[in-house]
Amino acid sequence: MPEETEFDAILRQKGILPALTAEQVEAVVDDAVREKYAPKKLEDRSLDELDELEDIEDDRVLESYRRKRLAELRAQSLRATHGGGVVVEIGRADYARETAATAPDAVILHLFQPHLPACRNLDAHLVRAARRYPASRFLRIKADRAAENYPDKNCPTLLV
Repeated sequence: MPEETEFDAILRQKGILPALTAEQVEAVVDDAVREKYAPKKLEDRSLDELDELEDIEDDRVLESYRRKRLAELRAQSLRATHGGGVVVEIGRADYARETAATAPDAVILHLFQPHLPACRNLDAHLVRAARRYPASRFLRIKADRAAENYPDKNCPTLLV
């Protein structure tokens, strides 16, 4: 079907041209929408349009790189300031200072006894978790140093 012009619409309104059928109206609307929103093939674009597409793609790639790099730098900074990525063993004197220090995510404290297999197992899992979540602070303290006469049967204990 030939393209419907504004002049054709005026002639139809005056009754000079016959009214369009529903199928013809739908075809005209589909063609107009397709022309406006369907992407052109690269071969059909002008040099200015190709240059604009290249600029848009460059901006998108640079923005993606910038976001990734900022995330890397943030993680690196958190590791440096919070000892992220490692489980730090603390003593009774360090307990208040280390747990009160502000960390963006959380402070995880493991009360352990080195001779218990369950404590060693949990400690291995915490080492992996510390590497995975560098923004959180992972601490461990011998249970009897944290609280006098802390029973071994309560170990391992994990405080978040």
